[in-house]
Amino acid sequence: MSDENTLLIVGGGNTYGNFNVPSGATYTVTGILFNVQADANFDPLTATYDVRTGVTEGNGGTSIASGSGSVAVIATGRNFLGLNEYSLVVQLATPLTIGPGGYWFNMTPSCTNGGQDGSCYVGRFFVSNTTSRTNALRGKAQPIHEMFFNSSFFGLTWANWCDSNVAGFNPIQCGALSFGLLGQ
Repeated sequence: MSDENTLLIVGGGNTYGNFNVPSGATYTVTGILFNVQADANFDPLTATYDVRTGVTEGNGGTSIASGSGSVAVIATGRNFLGLNEYSLVVQLATPLTIGPGGYWFNMTPSCTNGGQDGSCYVGRFFVSNTTSRTNALRGKAQPIHEMFFNSSFFGLTWANWCDSNVAGFNPIQCGALSFGLLGQ
């Protein structure tokens, strides 16, 4: 699923994953982790992030935290269709305390350096999906089929990736986004 800020024609596409905080709980989020498949360099080593409430089909809700920061990149060792997968982590500028309800998280890596090897002109970034929530911690806090995409290039405004008219994913492929939150 497209999640990228590159010099390629697809300059921006943002995928959001949903996380529900249960009644009576409060969490403090300090960072966001996305598993990303890439055929471009992460150059510069930065990413933007955005946290929203109230996202629905066609409606981006309200942004409650956004910014950018340095990104840590670690290869997972997995490869899909020739694209290597990496775990990317960006720290929030200020810890975010969230209470009961639904929140949508995005972290978008960058490849905006026009020099060096030129990969920022041809490369792409895709956030990974997960069909089985293997090794998930609080995996049930992410409701299935709740991944949204916002991209002017593709002409999609807060479209649910699980809508068969958007990407053609089947319900298993569109189970959950491969992402996590740092904090307590």
